[in-house]
Order: sequence, then structure tokens, then C-alpha cells
Amino acid sequence: MDAGYTHVIGLLHNGYKTLGFKNNIPIDVTNELQDKEDYFKLFTEECIDKERIYTLTARINNCLHSEFGIKNLYHRMIFTACALVSKRFQAPLTAGMDYETFKTCIKSTLKRELKDSQKENQKIELLWQVNDEIKMNSTENQEAIDNFIKWVSEISDCLNSKNLKLAVFLKVDEKIYHLNVISHPHYTK
Repeated sequence: MDAGYTHVIGLLHNGYKTLGFKNNIPIDVTNELQDKEDYFKLFTEECIDKERIYTLTARINNCLHSEFGIKNLYHRMIFTACALVSKRFQAPLTAGMDYETFKTCIKSTLKRELKDSQKENQKIELLWQVNDEIKMNSTENQEAIDNFIKWVSEISDCLNSKNLKLAVFLKVDEKIYHLNVISHPHYTK
């Protein structure tokens, strides 16, 4: 039924009764067919699962620290933030990518999507610089790369809510920069 999509609504309607499915799980729907926007809301109005996000964030942090060897906490935060922002812009991060392809995919998606923002916000240039400085001690562990991609994708799905407003803060040379690069479209200025 889902053909590889992450968000699927299925409706069976015989003219009298309607059965609904959200990602293959039965849901209650009215017997009268609704506008497609009403069905889209089934995904955007979910509550944010904070516990799941905390769990995934801890897994990502531990993976970057132990499997990739990124010792600097700020570097782990920036690398994760870049991956999340690129995923928001539909970066095609998929299991099986080697490290270089994976990192290039994130960077090229960010460069393409945030080009206009970069002209207005010099802090984004700082984000590129810090991201480029991040060194991995190990980039050969395909399972770690696949797990990172899976967890970032899952967090991205958890954050698919109009209730969300998320910002990234970066500390460089004892100065804290607010990088307003992650936000749901309802909150963009």
C-alpha cells in the first residue's frame, strides 16, 4: 500500500461507508469524504513525541562520539543539525551511502536550499565553516552511517508538526550565535 512513502493515508469508500488507514494502521474517519487537506492534517497535527526525540538524539550523539570518533560535543551538534536541516529540505539520505556521498549530499542540499538565507544571514557561513572543520576518526563503519541516517530521518518525521519551532545555537570563541535555520514553514519569517 505505501510504495516506499513515509506518510500514507488509505481510504476505502463504497459510497456509504469509509474505512481509513494511516501508514497501514486503521484510523477513525467520517463516512463522508473530506478535502485532501483534512487528511494531510492527520500527519501535521500529531503531538511531538519528545521522549522518542530524546532517545534518538542520545543514539545519534553516542554514535557520532563512539563510532565516528567526533570528540567535540559542539561538532556533534553541528553535524546533526546540518543533517536534520538537509533532511527537512528532502536530502536523499539513504542507507548504503558511503561516508563521502553522505556528507556531500548534506552539504550540497544545504548550500542549494539556504543560498538566499546565506546572503541575509552571515551566521550560516559560520555554520559551513564549522561543519567543514569537523573531522571524523572513522568513516568506514557502514552500519553506523546507516543508523545515523535512519535516526535523523526518524527525528525529522517526529518533527513534522505545525506545533514545532526549533532553533540551533552555536558557541564559537565564547560567543553564542543563534542560527535560525531549522523551523517549520509556518514559523519562517
